[in-house]
Amino acid sequence: MKIKALSLAIASVVASQAHALAPSAFDSNTVEIYQSGASAQQNTMEALLTDFCQSGTLDTYADGADDFRNYFCTFKTAGVPASLQGKNVVFYTRATGGSAWGVIPVGKNWNVRFMDLDACSYNGSSSQQTCAITTQSTALLPNGECPTDSADYSSADQDTRCRVSDFGVSDVEPDLFVGNNLNPADGFISGLTSAEAASLTVSANYGVVFGFSVSNNVRDSLIDAGFRIEAPTSGVVAANVVNVGGTDYVANLSKTAIRSVMSGAITNWGQLDPSFANGANDIAFGGFMMSCRRAPGSGTQASAQIQFLDDPCHSGPKGGSVGMVTEGDSNSDYLVYENSGSGRVEKCQNDANNATSTEVDTFGFNWGAWGINAINRSQSGDSWSFVAIDGTYPTLEAAQVGDYDHMFEQTTQFKTSLSGAKGDFVRLFASEFKKEARIVSSGATGVLALPDASLGQFFPGNNNLVSRVTRGGNSCNSLQIVQ
Repeated sequence: MKIKALSLAIASVVASQAHALAPSAFDSNTVEIYQSGASAQQNTMEALLTDFCQSGTLDTYADGADDFRNYFCTFKTAGVPASLQGKNVVFYTRATGGSAWGVIPVGKNWNVRFMDLDACSYNGSSSQQTCAITTQSTALLPNGECPTDSADYSSADQDTRCRVSDFGVSDVEPDLFVGNNLNPADGFISGLTSAEAASLTVSANYGVVFGFSVSNNVRDSLIDAGFRIEAPTSGVVAANVVNVGGTDYVANLSKTAIRSVMSGAITNWGQLDPSFANGANDIAFGGFMMSCRRAPGSGTQASAQIQFLDDPCHSGPKGGSVGMVTEGDSNSDYLVYENSGSGRVEKCQNDANNATSTEVDTFGFNWGAWGINAINRSQSGDSWSFVAIDGTYPTLEAAQVGDYDHMFEQTTQFKTSLSGAKGDFVRLFASEFKKEARIVSSGATGVLALPDASLGQFFPGNNNLVSRVTRGGNSCNSLQIVQ
């Protein structure tokens, strides 16, 4: 982004926006950081960044689809590396496409498209600003992404649109981004070479708890039909709870049922149980199913494929892995959408429940949708709910002791050669991500610090946020109790 252009854009609102930085703050000394990857980590990344910013200096910019978020603030003068102390920092993030974008372009040193702030509209009354993605530059590829080689477009295009990511974040480790976890439409045909992988520093940071979700019309039908457990006394999202006869319930499905839904063995909710078709528990939307899965390249998607389908961990003729449904499996009464970000999964399920088409085409009908997401995603005003799996609802408390096992270990990766203020910023994030104390001070939710003897970090932790279980840095491992 052009510093001059940003300064001019901000000038019109500085007088009325108490939390904005002055235009003079954006100068040649401003530190610019570029990060790509996991959309499930957007909220955690934002919380951690806030902890490094001086109070009242942070402004956030987001596109309406939540694919891009950019931040600028003045860093604190203590507790951060000297190269960042008191510096104004612009932090550009992209989540569209998911975790693979925090792995493949970082290892291959490819350019990545970030949000251009020059055309943002400012409301003048809040530190949260909304930006519209403007007309594509002719230098961009047909899919809207950047040519990987800087020589393929002008310096002006590169300045406003395309950058090499300084670091990436992913929901699972880099070497799992092969096969079904790569999206050819993104230009990702193969994983990193051994040399590219060796050029990266990879840090396992914290455990992310994921959940299987259904639109609320499915939730209500499941609970009515007896697919339910009593709601936990703590950790449950209030909007996921339905009161029946004075008792609070959440919907419950078996892992086998979810595996069957994800693989396409079940394509109508009525197939779950004959009671759905006997009149008393008839599904008002006809049982028509919509998949609001993530697209290949998503770490959320990769974790679900491991958790429920054993892909790619048990692939091969005798491996037992199963493929997940794709958009090509759609027909007149069964729809599959592959969403590029976590926010789009939420909108997809809302559309299905409400017969709207803000994100996906429902053709004016109600559908019963399923999706996958991190449990720290906001559900305010949404029309979908997480379900319990085999009698356990997805809470931090259950994941912490291994009772709920859909938890995977987020990683940060960057070029080992990265230096200067950029290198200091990335190493600060990678090291602080690991600490229970930082999770607490930042207010990050839905994540657990991993047990780490080098940090003196043991279950249950000083604030009950250290996991007792870990996959040991290998997502294909089952969770094991280590303390």
